[in-house]
Formats: sequence, structure tokens, C-alpha cells
Amino acid sequence: MAVHHVQHFTVATKDLAVCKRFYIGALGLTDGWRPPFRFPGAWLYAEGQPIVHLIGADDGVGRGGVLDHVALQCSDVAGVTCRLRDLGIGFEIRTQVASGLHQVFVWDPDGAKIELNFPASEDVSRAAASPKAVGAMAPAAKPKAKASKVPA
Repeated sequence: MAVHHVQHFTVATKDLAVCKRFYIGALGLTDGWRPPFRFPGAWLYAEGQPIVHLIGADDGVGRGGVLDHVALQCSDVAGVTCRLRDLGIGFEIRTQVASGLHQVFVWDPDGAKIELNFPASEDVSRAAASPKAVGAMAPAAKPKAKASKVPA
């Protein structure tokens, strides 16, 4: 057996509509087909694959416990960070020193951390310049947009 990529991740949310708007608006996912389960939810798609599953939960806590973060391979760091700024969503930019991989961290409305990874070949200078980085939808304790170098 070999692991190839993230197939999907599931977020339990108190407010399905708000969480769905975040993933569609901030990450550009699309709402798509979902089996007729007996509980509320949504499947959100990227390139035809349902990669984010949302579950409506009264208390916003799923049965699976704690999830620290999920990482998604992405492209167009400047476009993604521009979209986040336009939506008023806070984020943090890091570049791994050894690999040059660019990482953008965002938090969904329920506090789940999403790591967006971009190739080292992309120009992060436009993405790092952030005149309005405070996220209206990001939890208050999360950082404002900034660029930093972290060890690999």
C-alpha cells in the first residue's frame, strides 16, 4: 500500500451555510453531489473530486476528534492570497528554507487550519505584500497575513 494524496477531509460545523461559503469563496471549491445521508452536510469539489466534506453538527464537534490541519497542493499563490484579501480572510505566509515551498495558512469559520502549499517556483513577493490582511471570517486568535521563513 502507498499513500498518494489527500482524498478528502471532513469538517464538523455549527453553521453549514457559513462554512460552505468559506470553502467556496476562499478556496474556489464548488458544491456538488453528495449521497442522501440522514444528516446535513455538503461535499465540495476541486477538479471534479469531492475533497472537503462538511457535516452540520449542533455543537460543531464531529465524532472523529481533533484535526490539527490539512494540507492541499495548490497553484497561483498571488491569485489565492488576493482572493483571501478581497474576502477579508486573514492568512499567514511561510516559505520553507530548505525546499523553498511556499505555504499559506488560513482558518475556516470553525477554526480548522488549512495549509495551502505552492511550488517554490512561484513568485511570493506579490502575495506577501498585504495592505489588508485581517480576516473577518478567521478566528480572532489567528495571525494576520505576514511572510516568514521557517526551517524545513
